[in-house]
Amino acid sequence: HEASLKEQILGIKNILGSIPEKGLGYGLLEKKENIKTQICFNYLGRLDQSERSFELAPNATGKFQAPTAVRPYPIELNCWINDAIFTVKVTTPGYTTKYKTLGELFIKHLRLIINHCITTTEFSYQATDFSGVELSEKELNLLPSGIKDVYPLTKNQEGMLYQHINYPKAKVYLTQVKQELIGKVNKEIFHKAIEQVVQSYDNLKTQFIWENFRIPVQLIHNNVKADITYTNFRNKKNQQTNLQEFLDNDLNNSFNLANLTTPRFNLLELEEEQSLLVVSFHHIILDGWSLFLVLNAIIDTYHNLCNNSNYVLTINAKFNFKNYILKYGKTTINEAFWQRYLRGVEPIPELSSEDREKGLMNKIRQESITIPPHETVQLKKIAQLQGVTLNTMLQTAWALTLAQFKGVKDILYATTFSGRLPDFEGIDEVSGMLINSLPLRVNLHNQYETILELCKRIQGIVFELNDYQLVELNDAYSAAKLDVSRQYFDSILVFENYVNESNTDHNLIKIGETTAYEHTNFPLSLVIIPEEDILIRLSYQSHIYSEHTVVRLLNQLKLMLYQIAENMNDSVLRALNVTQKEDTFIVDEQNIRIHTLYEDQEEIYSILDKEEGAQVFILNESLEEIKNTEQIGEIYLLINNPIESCGDWGEWMEENKIENPTFKGSYLYPTGDTGKWNKDSTIQILELDAY
Repeated sequence: HEASLKEQILGIKNILGSIPEKGLGYGLLEKKENIKTQICFNYLGRLDQSERSFELAPNATGKFQAPTAVRPYPIELNCWINDAIFTVKVTTPGYTTKYKTLGELFIKHLRLIINHCITTTEFSYQATDFSGVELSEKELNLLPSGIKDVYPLTKNQEGMLYQHINYPKAKVYLTQVKQELIGKVNKEIFHKAIEQVVQSYDNLKTQFIWENFRIPVQLIHNNVKADITYTNFRNKKNQQTNLQEFLDNDLNNSFNLANLTTPRFNLLELEEEQSLLVVSFHHIILDGWSLFLVLNAIIDTYHNLCNNSNYVLTINAKFNFKNYILKYGKTTINEAFWQRYLRGVEPIPELSSEDREKGLMNKIRQESITIPPHETVQLKKIAQLQGVTLNTMLQTAWALTLAQFKGVKDILYATTFSGRLPDFEGIDEVSGMLINSLPLRVNLHNQYETILELCKRIQGIVFELNDYQLVELNDAYSAAKLDVSRQYFDSILVFENYVNESNTDHNLIKIGETTAYEHTNFPLSLVIIPEEDILIRLSYQSHIYSEHTVVRLLNQLKLMLYQIAENMNDSVLRALNVTQKEDTFIVDEQNIRIHTLYEDQEEIYSILDKEEGAQVFILNESLEEIKNTEQIGEIYLLINNPIESCGDWGEWMEENKIENPTFKGSYLYPTGDTGKWNKDSTIQILELDAY
């Protein structure tokens, strides 16, 4: 009684929090040690928030317990909340008058405690408040008020946070998703729907903190105000120009992870019955699957609120990101597997520090192609008949395309895994950053292997990697005795097989086209979205890869996919040769030959056969001519008029011309190609402009 009310509350709280396994097994201990407990306190919780199919009936049920029942305790208190009313039932078998007012005394003191908690200005956390992480008293005192929970980061999140700490203004891992909404949107109800979704998903109320903490942690706030804005683009002149300017400005607004990282929701009204929902967020809080959980929840909640203004969205607390992290946070590394799998892998040439920083800070560019619905149906049928997945066919096509692109037979690129393991109950409902990327290695030294055999081998590799999908990339490198400071691949393939549909019938607004801007830390990011058609989007860092190269690469991937589908029994060697058309053009003036790879290169280099005095040069980064076979450089042409001679690509060549360093007064025109001299005095064009 000498302790203050605050000290008593915190003391009881710490005692309850320190009980192992929440008291599981106490009953056995009570009997074994013959403990004589005098009071049983049983709090049944909030019965009005249950997700069960049954609820308490309002009708009177008579006495809470039979007066003649034999009870093990002299005093029992059973408490619960239902319909926002707190109820306590006090049972005292054998009735004694001194216990008649026990319930009244309990309620009286409970009111005092409630009043203290409401009116006190003092605030402090206890270690038992947060079961997911151990925090020192000093760390607890650094936490802001209004925190619901604290837990550690996944390995993948730690990597993203590391990039953010070093480059806080970087655009890497910034995602902007645009979802078209067809129908007239009630802005007030839509606002309420977003608010409910933000309050329901913990990962949308996250703040990251690392300074003065033993390990970085993520804080989940109790209540936050959703970041929602509305902009009317109706009847605006140059609507598309203004819209693009708005989207660009939004992308320039990076997230500070030390503050709340709640997504930005922008509802843009384009026409009376057409709007664009733009959601921008940092990838550290949401993966692709989780994004569509959130988007679908917004649409579902909107429709439910339109039909019932009292509707409240509820999310099963078991299916939260914290439980996922606590279950899978510590991963065992199979060193033998990674040493075998990555044996002999060589690092790729390092980018300069300037190029690395540009990759983080500059906006990426995107090019895309679409495989139409009727061809998509055929590809799916072929995959099914051959016993492989559509994903496998696309992985195979990308591996073979990279083999041509890089000129190597040992292919390594990143591919993504969902991280959604089936032994976690409700895993498809968990919202957070679960996705992970691992290196997919495809060895093409046996070029007499058939395409079907290669597809099944790649499918087997992916199946094997599934067992390690929670392993962080640097941990895999360490296990394989590789230098974690080096890069071993520069592209990633993401197969977005997400569920983009809500649970309600859209009779008010319908979802139209959904597009995304995703900035990864790879120079090349291939995203494949299989729906009625197949969208293939290639994002690239424009200071490393040219638009010309990326467009050619996409077209080559499409040709390779068709080649695979039509000729499963052909050899890998034939597939590479059929899709890699090579022609030779002779430059009489210099008595050299140029080996081209693609059809559009033929149009450019054919001028060398036709124009008298045309010459070809390979220049290094300092625009000095390369004459040996060791160096790789950019290919330039000395010609009269590229616009007339080189087709559609001629205008770009004219815009990017440089003064001829050898002959003043003339110009050299870039081809956008990278190449090198061969020992036989021929020039080999390479798709290596990243290096």
